[in-house]
Amino acid sequence: MVFYHRNNQGENDGTFEQYSEEGKLLSKATYKNGKQLSAQSWYENGHPKEESSFDSEGRKHGAVKEWFSNGKPASSKMYKHDVLDGDFEKWYENGHRRISLSL
Repeated sequence: MVFYHRNNQGENDGTFEQYSEEGKLLSKATYKNGKQLSAQSWYENGHPKEESSFDSEGRKHGAVKEWFSNGKPASSKMYKHDVLDGDFEKWYENGHRRISLSL
């Protein structure tokens, strides 16, 4: 199930939420004038899955983080206007670091 609001210009505006059949929040995204500002998602077990932020044009901007279903971090990236910029890290599901780069 998804809830959202469209502004008077037919663009997505407000918060979109997606729930499982059991009523658990699986994803949430915020839009303003058709541009995405943030996104979050969760696994069925409640652990976070992904978190992203966007600039006023709807481009990835800032930290983008992903987790494994066990709650351990999977990756962390920094974006500047949709371009990778800064630290980039990935981990194995057991928690050991896989990649660490500075761009």
